[in-house]
Amino acid sequence: MSRRSERVEEAIRREASLLIKDELRDPRIGFVTVTRATVSEDLREAVIYYTVLGDDKAKKNAQAGLKSALAFMRNEIGHRLKLKFIPNVRMVEDTEILYMYRIEETLRKIKEEKKENPHGDQ
Repeated sequence: MSRRSERVEEAIRREASLLIKDELRDPRIGFVTVTRATVSEDLREAVIYYTVLGDDKAKKNAQAGLKSALAFMRNEIGHRLKLKFIPNVRMVEDTEILYMYRIEETLRKIKEEKKENPHGDQ
């Protein structure tokens, strides 16, 4: 990946975060955090990854709100970053963060169990 692609990814992540926080007024969106962005080599496709604080209903609502705001976000990102081509943008829930959280939680439980019973079942 080129240095330019990395800079564009970070700029898209930053601008998407700001747009969600400051510009979008859709109550369905709730507590959304943009975790990262990726772009294709030609910078024509972008994927913005996000997480949602809340239950499945909050996630579905946020997804619907973000989907309805996608054209606005795409135009704003293109305008703010002054790119030659405005990339096609997709919003995807970041499941890697959830997966990492589950692994950390499992490791924490194992560690606690070892503290409570350091010699096993003897």
